[in-house]
Amino acid sequence: MPLPEPDEEFLRDKGYQWELQSAGNEQLLIFHNYALPTGKYTLEVVDLLVKIPAGYPTTNPDMFFLAQNVLKVDGTIPQSVTQTSINSGTWNQWSRHYPPNTWRAGIDGLESYMLVVRKDLEKGI
Repeated sequence: MPLPEPDEEFLRDKGYQWELQSAGNEQLLIFHNYALPTGKYTLEVVDLLVKIPAGYPTTNPDMFFLAQNVLKVDGTIPQSVTQTSINSGTWNQWSRHYPPNTWRAGIDGLESYMLVVRKDLEKGI
């Protein structure tokens, strides 16, 4: 199932390298070569995965996942990061959640979700 047109337009406009995979009743949106904020982590570029839940865009995505092991620049593991298996691959789950009761069904989409992801990554914690 394709993403809603506004989401695909956002991905194209930003120039992301992305692919969509199926996984049961949800979709996996993988951003290839996603640039991390400068000076916050030991890697500059990663593969980032967002699970698109059944019911999206009424239901918001939750958490994000990185394919690579990423450390903070001081060499420590970012808070609330654990490994998990997704589609036979190992991903690092960043337990960062969309602010409760702020998802606006019919208004919010990938653009607003990725802003939250970026803000969380920029915190460097």
